[in-house]
Amino acid sequence: LRPLDEKDAKTSFSPSKKRTAIPAATRHQIWLRDRGQCRYHRHGERCENRNYLEIHHKTPVFVGGCHSPENLVLIFAEHHKAIHSC
Repeated sequence: LRPLDEKDAKTSFSPSKKRTAIPAATRHQIWLRDRGQCRYHRHGERCENRNYLEIHHKTPVFVGGCHSPENLVLIFAEHHKAIHSC
């Protein structure tokens, strides 16, 4: 996981491109793969949080990211906010 960088911030969002929901089967697959635990790592250790989890796109949708399991990770809501606030 990485914070959004300047390149991401400069990429224009296309309002004409309608965002779709992550399919339920994909969401379920992510929960199973990540074992219902945050995937955020800090100082080489994985966060142990299992509450208040959200699905995060490693490559944002607005820069071409998709809803594939390879692009999605389960992370704690506070880590999600931190990633997007940098």
